[in-house]
Amino acid sequence: MIGDTLRPIAEDVARAMDVTLPELYSTRRHKTLVAARHTAIWLASRCTPYPLSVIARHFMRDRTSVEHAIEMVNKQRAQDTALAEKLKRLQARHTMTI
Repeated sequence: MIGDTLRPIAEDVARAMDVTLPELYSTRRHKTLVAARHTAIWLASRCTPYPLSVIARHFMRDRTSVEHAIEMVNKQRAQDTALAEKLKRLQARHTMTI
């Protein structure tokens, strides 16, 4: 049930950021993978009603890592209008209506 909501977000971000889904979920720390992972976590926090602990479990991270990812994406999107637009498009595709 939760995976049915979070997995499509991860798949869409992986596609948009040109990484594979296994790479997105991996523990590797390459800059490109971290950016994609952070974006997926940020999007999940914005587009779903799930608490950070649930999002963390889905992405195999701890809650503080999820908080850090969200903080980093918020800082980056404030400085990068292209990223802000990409996030806006991704968010529009995944916003849940509750």
